[in-house]
Amino acid sequence: MNPEQLYDIIDLQVEHWSRDFPHVKTMQNEILEMLKVEEEKFADTLKRGEGMVKRLAQDLKVKNQTTMPEDKLGELYDSHGLPPEIVKQAAEEQGIKVKIPENFYALVAKRHMQSSKQGEEEETQTDKSLEKLIKELPATEQVYYTEPYAKEFDARVLKTTNDGYIILNRTCFYPEGGGQPADHGFLVFQELTAEVVEVLKVGKVIVHKIVGSFPKEGSVIRGILTGTDATHS
Repeated sequence: MNPEQLYDIIDLQVEHWSRDFPHVKTMQNEILEMLKVEEEKFADTLKRGEGMVKRLAQDLKVKNQTTMPEDKLGELYDSHGLPPEIVKQAAEEQGIKVKIPENFYALVAKRHMQSSKQGEEEETQTDKSLEKLIKELPATEQVYYTEPYAKEFDARVLKTTNDGYIILNRTCFYPEGGGQPADHGFLVFQELTAEVVEVLKVGKVIVHKIVGSFPKEGSVIRGILTGTDATHS
């Protein structure tokens, strides 16, 4: 389906549902704008993924391997949202063969079920830790909704932890969720830099995991989105 067909379908859906829900019609422009943002976000994810597959293909060549391991397909899909068909196309352009199992998505689901129980305790412990961290903190201002193309922003540090988490009063970094990878980038403060490697949403609070220098609570930082994960470019 090309993008124009998708927009035509949205127009038809708006016309249909607005008969019973008039506010849908009044929100048509906002709906189309959100669709455009998500479309660009997915295109950026694919672009970033192609570069990742290219690097992976080069590593396989160095090891004299000509076929991509099946587990790598699942890893690229789970961690980076890359459909196996896209991986196959990008890898074979680099001379690496890719065989997509007919039951690929069933295998992914099975692996998730097997690892779910194993990671349940760790996830529960992390969740409890983050829930404790955000206790009594206000909701994070989600700038990526009000300024979807913003790549830089200023914010105040509300909370930090010894294990690398930081909470700001506002952010442009989109959190991981719904199969959508999180944005990445840097926090700059007092001529120091920290890399944002993970962004999570816990309740109404956005939590950033950073590596590198650490700002003090109460200080003002400048956030900078980088790479093709950012939809705001």
